[in-house]
Amino acid sequence: MIPRTSIDEANKHLKQLHHRVFDLEKTVHEQNDTLQSKDRAFQNKISELTITKDKEIEILVNKLLASERTVSILQEELERKNHQISALQHSHSKLRRLLNFKDDIQDLLKTMEDAEENLALDEGDTDGLLSFYQRSNDVSSNLSGKKLRKKRFIRNENHSAAVENFEQSDIEDAPVLGGKEFYL
Repeated sequence: MIPRTSIDEANKHLKQLHHRVFDLEKTVHEQNDTLQSKDRAFQNKISELTITKDKEIEILVNKLLASERTVSILQEELERKNHQISALQHSHSKLRRLLNFKDDIQDLLKTMEDAEENLALDEGDTDGLLSFYQRSNDVSSNLSGKKLRKKRFIRNENHSAAVENFEQSDIEDAPVLGGKEFYL
């Protein structure tokens, strides 16, 4: 049989083992609770970070969309201004070409004024009319030298009688007259 001291020692040993297991179970439960609370805290932190990240992403997406709209508006504005620049350059080149003919047009106007004065003085004076035609030929050659299109000028009806008095040889050197108009 087993001595009583051995049984008491075994019981003490079992009791200590039982306390030890109880303490270990208590430690495991405490650690489990601690880990669960830490896990919940981390989950809350992750949720907060996710919400903050989603808000920042939404703000950035809105800024990106606003920037894209601004870029689109600026591109349309740039295209419109480029069209305006092109139109202005085209108008500028036309104006520049017109200004190149300024002196010739002034000469033409002076010749027309002289012709009007000559025709008003005497409708039968062929020398004045011949002088006018010679000056108009000079202007015509200046204008054709610059490759200007032929311009049509209408004459008054009351001056057509003076033109009919010229012989064909006098008119050959002058601009062509046909009825109430002539061409340069």
